[in-house]
Amino acid sequence: ILFCIASLHCAAQLHATNYGYTDKSSYRSGETVVFYTKSVSGSTTTSFTLYNLDHSQTSTIINGFSTDDQPNLPNAANEPWKIGFQYQPTNTWIVPPLSATFKSGYYLLDNKIPIIIKGDNTSVDNITIVCATNTINAYTASGGHSLYDAGTTTTYTTVSFQRPQYQAAYAFSDDGFLDWVRTYAANHNPVYHLNFISDMDMDDWNEIASAKLLILPGHSEYWTRQARLNFDRFVDAGKDALILSGDTQGGQVRYEDQFGVPDNTKLTVYRGAYWGSATGHFANDPILSTDPLHYTCQWGAPFLKYSIRNSIGSEFIRGGYGHRYISLYNYTVDSHYHGFHLIQDNTQSPLLANTSLQIHDVVSIPPSYEEYDGTLIKTNMNGQPLDANGNLITDATIQDPVLDISALGFYRGEIVGYDYGEPYYVDPHVYNPDNSENGNPHYNHRERCYYPLMVFKKTFTSGTIVNVNSSYWCNNSDGAWTTGSPLRPTITANMINLVMQNQSLFSSLTPDPNFIIVSPAYTSVSYSACSGGSITFTPHGIFLDQAYKIDNGYTWEDNIWTNTTYHNGINGDGLQPFNNNTYNLTSASVDNTCLIYQARLANSANPENDKDNQQNDELNFSLYPNPATGKFNLQIQSANKEEKNISILNSIGQEIFHKEKFTDQSTAIDLTSNPKGIYFVKITDGEKTITKKIVLL
Repeated sequence: ILFCIASLHCAAQLHATNYGYTDKSSYRSGETVVFYTKSVSGSTTTSFTLYNLDHSQTSTIINGFSTDDQPNLPNAANEPWKIGFQYQPTNTWIVPPLSATFKSGYYLLDNKIPIIIKGDNTSVDNITIVCATNTINAYTASGGHSLYDAGTTTTYTTVSFQRPQYQAAYAFSDDGFLDWVRTYAANHNPVYHLNFISDMDMDDWNEIASAKLLILPGHSEYWTRQARLNFDRFVDAGKDALILSGDTQGGQVRYEDQFGVPDNTKLTVYRGAYWGSATGHFANDPILSTDPLHYTCQWGAPFLKYSIRNSIGSEFIRGGYGHRYISLYNYTVDSHYHGFHLIQDNTQSPLLANTSLQIHDVVSIPPSYEEYDGTLIKTNMNGQPLDANGNLITDATIQDPVLDISALGFYRGEIVGYDYGEPYYVDPHVYNPDNSENGNPHYNHRERCYYPLMVFKKTFTSGTIVNVNSSYWCNNSDGAWTTGSPLRPTITANMINLVMQNQSLFSSLTPDPNFIIVSPAYTSVSYSACSGGSITFTPHGIFLDQAYKIDNGYTWEDNIWTNTTYHNGINGDGLQPFNNNTYNLTSASVDNTCLIYQARLANSANPENDKDNQQNDELNFSLYPNPATGKFNLQIQSANKEEKNISILNSIGQEIFHKEKFTDQSTAIDLTSNPKGIYFVKITDGEKTITKKIVLL
């Protein structure tokens, strides 16, 4: 339906191009754009205007286009959706410097061909906005097929960026926000500096390293492993993110080259048996046996060792649709509120400031094809949801769910509002309080899923993430971002201002916790560490060093949980209970097969392409035991014999220990005279500095 609409829309535009594409998705000032356009038959137009996403004209006109006809498309046997349209270049354009009239943003040449103009990625106070170009390419059917052509016996696993990308694919996700945020940032005092980038740009850490805030709008579904690593690295560094998206980080993809030329012009995802409900027509990625970490499927697959729930607090595998017709059952899935039923008011949550919103009001989301991500809420041992008083939820109109931050393994978190409904994926093990939602017998085995507007911090030192878990938050079909109710824009503006002004996004209802309790919900959770790594549970969060967490996705287990305490489980470091607490964990083990960089893939502490860290002469060290009662050991893990300086800082940055010209491979450190808490051990060898946390009990 989306692409029929796109074609009709393009046909209605009285412009001189039929369609076209560019050599890349995004450009910075000074870079050269190569255009591949096909003109309307008989047209002599050689100049085209840049448009905004709302189809308003900008003042930027690009001259010099060729009107020569393009060759016919490759025939279907040559798979033009996969190899691209093979057009000849019709123009080049050097992107001019940014100015008051030419800003970073998402533009359309001749109101059709998308171009992302990037901003200044070196500004330390910039807001970086990631445009979901991978999702657009996946949904685009130009050339004959998209990645979503179902109902056939043919598998479509690769699509080219070198073909027309239908901007109407954005209309169902973030068309309203992308135009609104540019106006809002320009009118704010002080002006906010924006940096629009593409999904592919997320593979480059330098594109986001200096940003103060990272925003994912719309339908940000398809991510490479490197992009996810960079996202987690950003948040782990103490920076904040707004996820104004649904079905976020749904599946792993990879970029491939055309005809052996290293140009990353193709997007590949096999989906296959590890894509939830997708069966039959989707092939399995052939790299499973040789490179399982890069297998293109949903991130919930345990062998990927990289849970998205640990990154963004939710996942589509536990979510569903706000409104969608399921042809298999001749049934329409509907969420209950078509928006967020608030459990905080405008005096409690700073996100709701400048509104008159009260508890049990609803912040509406356009009731359409929106996709919601679901999270873990507190349950009893049978998976039945509990309210804040620990009572079984039997009436969703008066009983509200509670975010299970202990099951998520997070330091702090809260729900501002929520919707609920039926998941699109089957899970027979989880409780459905109605037994058959809306009385439909086909759904007797489906549980109720909760879709929250949530705020959380993974650890004491990480940044804060706000996740709206809806692919239609940024949609403008109800006019919210232009002429309609301003609630979603007002709440989004609050989010941005709070981050940029260094204020808390949390309500007063959830103060900083004194401790965390780690326990699973109704999903199988396991923690593993590479040999020499450690998994440390502290009152300030779970810290992984060369280790990773696995949420076993949609392969839920129907087990009875038992209390288990793990002592010194990993090479003497490992899992040590904090204040003699016990932890309900399915397993905690040593993974002797993984490489250090594989653990980092799951841990997200460092980027995947930091291959130098695999060398034995690279600076690295471990601390054990961690947590410690005051005394601990520092072990250098590299063959580098150069002199090193050691300093230890307390939680407010004061240096409480210093040692210079250290050359030994190990040393014992005694901090028993210092108060309990988190400390940071920093080692410098003249060229590189590495900092790690130590917790004193």
